[in-house]
Order: sequence, then structure tokens, then C-alpha cells
Amino acid sequence: MASFTIKPTGNGKTAVFGRGQNRVSSNSSPQSSRAPDLEINWGSYANQAAVQAASWANGQKTYANQGDADYEFWGDSTAGGLELFATTGPNGQTKVLRQNFAIGAVGFSSPGITIAYPTGYETEVWYEVFRRVSTTFDPDGSGVDNPDYKAIFLSTLDAGTSSGTINGRSSLKYGNNGDMNHLYYSVNSQPSDAVYTDCGYNINDNQWFRQRYHLKLNSSGGAIIAVEHWDLNGVPTFSQQTGSTPATAVASSYMLIGANRNKPALAEMYIDTERVSIWCGSGAGDPGWGF
Repeated sequence: MASFTIKPTGNGKTAVFGRGQNRVSSNSSPQSSRAPDLEINWGSYANQAAVQAASWANGQKTYANQGDADYEFWGDSTAGGLELFATTGPNGQTKVLRQNFAIGAVGFSSPGITIAYPTGYETEVWYEVFRRVSTTFDPDGSGVDNPDYKAIFLSTLDAGTSSGTINGRSSLKYGNNGDMNHLYYSVNSQPSDAVYTDCGYNINDNQWFRQRYHLKLNSSGGAIIAVEHWDLNGVPTFSQQTGSTPATAVASSYMLIGANRNKPALAEMYIDTERVSIWCGSGAGDPGWGF
């Protein structure tokens, strides 16, 4: 059984503990102190083919290559799937990547796309995404312990395995049991898939927010998982945990924007992603957020 505790950040954040959560509130973390190793602005891509030809697409090395479902399928609100959707994002982009969840299910898989780290396998990564969630979005946890709509999925690699084998993940889920103010996060289900931080409001309000995430793995099985959620207006919510994870999870090589799900959508719903930025430990390094 994993053991996780709040780790003081030393940057003025004040812990607020509540049932089922470890929560810290503060002013927004500072602007990034260095440029990311990879920045994706969907407005710079003309169409699906241009996205798939991008260097980070890495020949679309999806989780399917590891023997699981292929999450990359394109479509629209009716059919479900990924779509370059014309809109104006918070950073001035004219397109976003929209994950459409049609009523019902397409093989019970979420539409998703793989982003390979430009530096290869990493023990430490930071990412920042700007997103919004439709008012209809609800994983509907009733009757299902884990609807498992993974909003973000970071691969993890076991020690001693081949470079083409992915054994686990660090994931972030929105409202996994219908509680849309909760962000669930873990590494290989450690400390458990039920750990969450409370945003303080329901994020399925079709308004933009920013999320920052820090994952650090090491060969002894320890990990740092930190997440900050900010609605671009008020006080953000921050949570950081340190503790034991499976000792075999020692590296990560890519991010998936969307993966898995165990339950069909009850209504047409979507998640929009605008700018995606990734900092790698062996590349640009710590972006200077203070966590």
C-alpha cells in the first residue's frame, strides 16, 4: 500500500486539509522562467494531416503500439472523435483540439492523441495545458467505481524493459464520480485512484482554465505528483504529494491528451485543449513554478 503525505512547498502556500483531499490555496504560481522543450498551438495546424505530420507526433506512436486501444480517431460532435475546432482561446489561438464524446461509446475509448517528449525517456516532466470542459461533461460514476475518463495520461516505463514497452501511467481525471469539482491524480493507481484535489467549483462550465502538473519518478519507487488548477481569474488550487509508487515505474516517454473510459457518454460532451507546453528534466528543466 502506498504512503503519501503533503510536502511543504516553501513558497508561501498554505495547506487546507479536508476529507478525501489534500488541498493548498495560493496566488497563481509565477510565469515560467524558461521556454518549454515543446509547445503546441493547435491554431498553427491547417488540418488533421498537418497534426499527424508534426515532429512530436512521432509517427503517431499511440498506446495501441503497446497492445491497448487506439485512442486517436477523428470525427465531430455527432460521431465522436478529435477535431480541430475554430474558436478563440485564452492565449489568442484560433483553433483548439476538441475531444468529442458522442452519445454512447466508440469501443469505450476516449478520443486522444499522443505527444512524444522531444528528449525521449524522462524521469521528470512538467506540463501546462489550457482547457475548457463542456457543461454537459459528466463521467457519470453512478454504478461504476471508476468511469476512468483520463483527461491526461503520462506513460510510465518499467526498469529493464524494452523501449517499446509501456507498463503504466500517471493520470489526471475530471470528476471521476460525477463530482465535477474534483481532480483525481495518481501514478499506477498509487496512492489510489480515489485521491483528488478540490478545485472549489465545478469545472464543467465551458470556461477556460490552466492546469500545471509535475511528475518525478526515481528508481527507488518514490514519486512527486503535483497539480495546480487555476480558473484564470481567482485563487488557484494546488496539491502536491510525495510517497511510494511501484519501484518499477522509473521513466516516462509521452503524454496522451485523453485515454480510456469504462462508461459511455450520456450526452454529447467535449474537452477543448488550447496551448500545451512540456518541460523535460534532461532538457529545459524546472520551469520555476515553485513545485
